[in-house]
Amino acid sequence: MHVRENGEKMFWGKSVVKCLVLLVVVLGASVFTYAGDVDLERIVVTPYRSVVSAQENPSSTTVINVNEQESAGKFSFIDLIKGTQGVDYTVTGGLEGISSVYVRGADSYHTQLMLDGIRVYDPINTQGY
Repeated sequence: MHVRENGEKMFWGKSVVKCLVLLVVVLGASVFTYAGDVDLERIVVTPYRSVVSAQENPSSTTVINVNEQESAGKFSFIDLIKGTQGVDYTVTGGLEGISSVYVRGADSYHTQLMLDGIRVYDPINTQGY
């Protein structure tokens, strides 16, 4: 706290307030600079657990565009992978049953499903992903 000659008390003064306002304006402007649309190329996760583009991936690759699938009326994961070459599935027990996914003949215990970079798995399952 600062006391002026006339006895008036100032806590930090107007200069600090001006600096804070300037900081808010500058940071706010930088946020709007990065708020534009970004055109990203398609990214594919390889069996090596590293991210590469579809063009750089040495193995055969299938990219499923979710937006196109939703417009075609496909809303579940099973609907998305139906007809995808090299991918097979089984569903037991109806809509709320157990689903198993097989990629290129590998057992479902050796298939890892990730949604937006986060593993999707059954926590009760002790055999794999």
